[in-house]
Amino acid sequence: MCQDNFLEIDGTKTYTLKNFFIEKYESKYIVIKKNKWIILDNDFQKEVFNLLSESKKIEDIFKNFEEEDILNVLTQIEAKKFEIEEMNKEETKGAYIYLTNECNLNCPHCYMNSGKKNENELTTEEIKKLLSALSKKMYTHVTFTGGEVFLKKEFDSILKFSKELGLKNIVLTNGTLATKKKISELAPFIDEVQVSIDGYDEKTNAEIRGKGNFNLAKQAIEAFLENDVKTVIAITPQYENLSKNLEGYKKFSKELLNEFQKNFKIKFSLELLDGRDFKADIDKNKKYNFQLSQLIDEIYPNEKINNFALNYENGGYIINCGYGELTFSSNGDIYMCSLIEKIDKINNLRNINFDLLEIENISKKIKDNTSSLNIKPCKNCSLKYICGGGCRIKYLSSLETIKILNSEELIRKKCTVETKNYFYKLMIESNEYLFN
Repeated sequence: MCQDNFLEIDGTKTYTLKNFFIEKYESKYIVIKKNKWIILDNDFQKEVFNLLSESKKIEDIFKNFEEEDILNVLTQIEAKKFEIEEMNKEETKGAYIYLTNECNLNCPHCYMNSGKKNENELTTEEIKKLLSALSKKMYTHVTFTGGEVFLKKEFDSILKFSKELGLKNIVLTNGTLATKKKISELAPFIDEVQVSIDGYDEKTNAEIRGKGNFNLAKQAIEAFLENDVKTVIAITPQYENLSKNLEGYKKFSKELLNEFQKNFKIKFSLELLDGRDFKADIDKNKKYNFQLSQLIDEIYPNEKINNFALNYENGGYIINCGYGELTFSSNGDIYMCSLIEKIDKINNLRNINFDLLEIENISKKIKDNTSSLNIKPCKNCSLKYICGGGCRIKYLSSLETIKILNSEELIRKKCTVETKNYFYKLMIESNEYLFN
């Protein structure tokens, strides 16, 4: 811990330190108070903290401990305002809209089995009616996805209308149908675009997305960036060939980051879902996650640690994965998660005449009841404001029907030591990153 900054504190000062947990990880102690934490390097610092929590005067503690240990503890308490409970979270409301199930590609890992257009898909006017309802309910952003959004008739009209309502538009696309002319026309109405490219060259991309689509997608990316649209490349590498292709993905990523330096990011999927021609399992996902996490660390050094720390600066916290946020399928079915193939629908927009009042109430109750503050065993865990409890669909045992709104019936699958250690390690590393 760096002690270069001058710290001046009245020796008679005492602290009010309550409702904290102390967890040991390797040789260090982590003191956790809701969404804040400090790191103690040894038993002496732990004893210093315990004495401070008993409202002992600072000057009395200096009589019995090394100055370096005391300053380490005091510096963190002061810098992190550890006495003060800061639970601030920017309230943004987002919704997912699947515009169509129609797609021009046939990707084996597609969890939506996109291809053919669904029967009774929402018309343009119905989608606009939905957007108006979301705007009135103070939603801030909408993610448009598919299928392939550029196959949706009057997609341009939908984007323009959404923007006129003051909504932020996020678009997910494979990029193969987005011509330079079309992108130039739509750029003023798109705040962010995510383009899927799953290979690092024509050959590896064609194995997943078909021949000729690599260059089309790359051209779309270039056009979006030329028009100052924030652009993300989403990459889901093929599991079977990942090990031998890691170097190729690393080289490709670094070349892109060198070429596109503004408004550009690369995002690798860290988990595989069941798809059209792919069956995911725990062992595959563990290996997949490990290899891609290492790759991301090489491409973006320190990003994971930095982002983790920034999430909790100024009182930020996580108590849910986003489960309970509204998602609408192309035919108007309403879900509480974007993984609509894995859960039951709540209702259909046409059945409720696009009135979101009751659906909003259900959404709020589901968010509250599946919060890490309410589900077992998360609600008794020291990490409940930091871990958030993980994916509800993946980990909760009672989501076969989301009509279950009683949090007492929602039991999280057993939390592992491995999961806790992952967060403890991140907390220590991010602390050192910020303070050194």
